[in-house]
Amino acid sequence: MVARRYGPGIALIVGSVFLMSLGDALIKYESATFTAWQIFVLRSLLVVPLLLAIMRLRAPGQPVLPRSPGWVALRSALLTLMWIAYYAALPLISLAAAAVAFYTAPLFIALLARLVLGEPVGPLRWLGIVLGFAGVLIVLRPGADTFSAAALLPVLAATLYALAAIVTRARCLDERPLSLALGLNLGLLAAGLLAS
Repeated sequence: MVARRYGPGIALIVGSVFLMSLGDALIKYESATFTAWQIFVLRSLLVVPLLLAIMRLRAPGQPVLPRSPGWVALRSALLTLMWIAYYAALPLISLAAAAVAFYTAPLFIALLARLVLGEPVGPLRWLGIVLGFAGVLIVLRPGADTFSAAALLPVLAATLYALAAIVTRARCLDERPLSLALGLNLGLLAAGLLAS
């Protein structure tokens, strides 16, 4: 029997969530100085050459382009729109409220997985999703005087993320992760250049 090592996986998840939170905080902090479009361009100009170099080093003979460019482009467009919606909310609402609103994504993923892919979602998972969604409602307090319509932008972002996850699961499973990352960064670069 092979012993599983969960430690490195847990460390990678915690580290990546920390880095994402740090990135969100930096975006909120810099939103008075830089536009999201400038950040998209700067980020992509740094990341795209790195991704291309890593792809060439790890698999020199494999093509850079994805096997299904249309599906990868759709996934990249959905994720680009997701980031636009999410970052548009950061100057308007607190980072905590934006993050909580974005945590509706599992609900949308479960619904779409059931409706589009026909995947079963068990009762315990539904219970967890409902409890999580109740927590989102408690924090955002829709209908209260303090509720801001800007809090719906991260919910839109969560919906777009869920759609991208369904496209990834249904149509992009055979794609290399680096090709998917490259597609996303090219989408962000294109959006940033067009808007700038």
